[in-house]
Amino acid sequence: MSKAAKGWLITAAVLVVAGFFLFLLVIWGFAGDFTKALVKYKNNEYTISESYQNITLVTDTADVVFVPSENGTSSVVCYEPKNAEHAVSVKDGTLFIELIDTRKWYEHLRINFRTPKITVSVPRGEYGSLFVKGSTGDVEVPKAFTFEKATVALSTGDVEFSAAVLEELTVKTSTGEIDVEETAVGALDVLASTGEITVDNVSCKGDAKICVTTGEIELENLQCNNLEVNADTGSVVLERVVADKNFSIM
Repeated sequence: MSKAAKGWLITAAVLVVAGFFLFLLVIWGFAGDFTKALVKYKNNEYTISESYQNITLVTDTADVVFVPSENGTSSVVCYEPKNAEHAVSVKDGTLFIELIDTRKWYEHLRINFRTPKITVSVPRGEYGSLFVKGSTGDVEVPKAFTFEKATVALSTGDVEFSAAVLEELTVKTSTGEIDVEETAVGALDVLASTGEITVDNVSCKGDAKICVTTGEIELENLQCNNLEVNADTGSVVLERVVADKNFSIM
């Protein structure tokens, strides 16, 4: 047997032993009851009666979906684990949706077969700022809304953004796909470390900056003032892209 094969076998054996002891640690943390090691979910629904202009949402692993409300009222529905629930409040004209994680250390080791989800239902129309920050999860913002400025920042997850933004739209992910489509923005700043960026049918009055470290960039039907495209490792595809002033691809 080669040294490389022996090395892989030793590594595999260490991982198996580590996994076994981790399993025992989880069971010990839940007093030997395996059923307690399963993550239990529930629906929490909040109706918003106060007026607001801005929206700030900070979560961890939840998917986030914005939808236009049918009856003109605002509500937030959180499908979430116990002890990792979101607080919903309105302060100084801002709707806050924030994760309150009170889980003990061993509760983070629970077995999870589901994905938390936050559904934000708000009336169609114009709003001030939108700020969404998450760790692992997807974000979807449809074209039913207009924001003065918007920022979406994720570690690992996909972003679909079609709402209009009067000033600057900023979307950043470490790993994931970013789709900005069928919208108009004042300025555009899109950054992905590893993933794919698609900008399709977007009108940008100001500058557009599109950057990816490892991945692909596809731009189609984009019009802007100045365009800067950076791709360290990957491909760049442009089709019907117009920059009124400067055009830079690196």
